[in-house]
Amino acid sequence: NKCPGSGLPGKKWQQIPFAHQFPAPPAFLTSIQTLNNADVDAPTWLTVGLNSVNTNDAWVALERAETTSYGQVNTDEVVGYIAIQGGSASLQSTTGAVTMAAALSGKIVRGWTNAIVDVPFG
Repeated sequence: NKCPGSGLPGKKWQQIPFAHQFPAPPAFLTSIQTLNNADVDAPTWLTVGLNSVNTNDAWVALERAETTSYGQVNTDEVVGYIAIQGGSASLQSTTGAVTMAAALSGKIVRGWTNAIVDVPFG
């Protein structure tokens, strides 16, 4: 999905609808896939901000953190994502099975200086 640059009209949270509805909000991973706003003279640090994850969609936006005085964000970026139903599973590949676990935590991870937080995987 494309997220608009902050200098573009209509900058706001973008909805990512899921192809099917999950029984509970899924674990949701994101990553910027393009560097459309990259500038070697004024580096722009971007991440994906996540507003909410629901059973049928998620809401994302481009996040500049504390770098708003450097570079411009005037062009859309492509955001890659994967939504995974909570729990554990075994995935089969050509080289064998891979065991995975996924969980959606609450908004409990607060930052570098706010102590360690455990997120249980069940």
